Amino acid sequence: MLIALGISACNSVGAGTQPTGLVVGGPSGETSVDIAECSIFNLYAYLEVNDEVDTTADFSSRVDWSSDNPTIAEVSNGDVVPEGLSDGQVYQRGVVIARQPGAATIRAHYLDFSATIVINVSGLSALSIEPALTTLAAGTSQQFVLQGQVADSVEAVDFSANAQWSFTTPTTNLRLSDDASGTLIAGSSGDSTTTLQARLSECGRHTSTQLKVATPSAYRIEYDNGDNPRLPLGYSEAFSVWADFNSGQRQNLSAQISTDLDDDDPLQALVAQSSLPGQERVLVYTQAETADQAFEISLPGEDEMRLMSKAWTVSEQDLQAISSPQTEWQLVFPDTAQLQVMGQFDDGNVLDISRHVDWSSADDSVLSVSDVAANAGEIAGANLNARVEVEALAPQNADLDPLRFSIQLSAAP
Repeated sequence: MLIALGISACNSVGAGTQPTGLVVGGPSGETSVDIAECSIFNLYAYLEVNDEVDTTADFSSRVDWSSDNPTIAEVSNGDVVPEGLSDGQVYQRGVVIARQPGAATIRAHYLDFSATIVINVSGLSALSIEPALTTLAAGTSQQFVLQGQVADSVEAVDFSANAQWSFTTPTTNLRLSDDASGTLIAGSSGDSTTTLQARLSECGRHTSTQLKVATPSAYRIEYDNGDNPRLPLGYSEAFSVWADFNSGQRQNLSAQISTDLDDDDPLQALVAQSSLPGQERVLVYTQAETADQAFEISLPGEDEMRLMSKAWTVSEQDLQAISSPQTEWQLVFPDTAQLQVMGQFDDGNVLDISRHVDWSSADDSVLSVSDVAANAGEIAGANLNARVEVEALAPQNADLDPLRFSIQLSAAP
């Protein structure tokens, strides 16, 4: 698949060179793009100079663009107005809007040269607003994203950048930072419920969720290693901070906390962003050996709550072995799973070290494995039947064999 990246261009052809052709897409000459319905992306046109593609000769803004099926994939010549906007705003030349499933051929024409590229548009099977919350803690903020699921795709498509966000019912205690952002600001608690909508105007698709603002019934901290206070130097532990509600819902506040740690403290804490909002975690990592160090955690919200962390003891330890509580998995699309690697150290301590190993999938096109700190080891598979191996390698000890996981994928029933 090709979605050409923007490349700095002088829009000129140097002396002594001879234009011999035109290429759409990029320097590799790809002939098709596979994209999801409702996507908006750029195509680029480059001149061939002396029969070689010259990526400095970007003629994207000078060619005439056309589509043989604009109801499937429309291309702008600087004349397509974004849905719902006015005031002279238009998509720049070469922007393609995938309006519905099907195939279209995009043509670029300049002087005596022309080139084409086929756009294959896959349909969306579902749209969802994530995270799937119904309650927000008073005085907090929450980022939402709009995701689309495409059949047979390993991962969901993030449409947040193209979405228009709005409330379809009146609200007095929730507000959007702006209509192009899914960030909500929660005011005071109340009994009313409002509907948040995310709309993809270019293809007429939308989805919504209902929300209200409440005062949490409790706050709690969940640690990777429970009450275990021991942490080897050079390793980290993750925790999440949650607001619980009487409804049984909970909101992850990890991205909104602050601590009283100083830069020179043996322990440091930082927020590990995740692939989805609502899955953030706080990483406690070690700078030096220490004994019984805890720190204060300040929470957002109208209660201005403060919690104390557990106390850690940090010492230098060597990794002796790695293992996992489960190496055989069955995964039915679209479910995901969390693989885990446990490390045993020379003091007998056993900890989750999933963030400290190198993950790899035998076939990334069928099964993806995350190496993002907040959810390292999370797997997601394509909508098909297959068996794929995942490998975890501990670089801290070259004598240890890789840990192998076997994943049986099953298509959706």
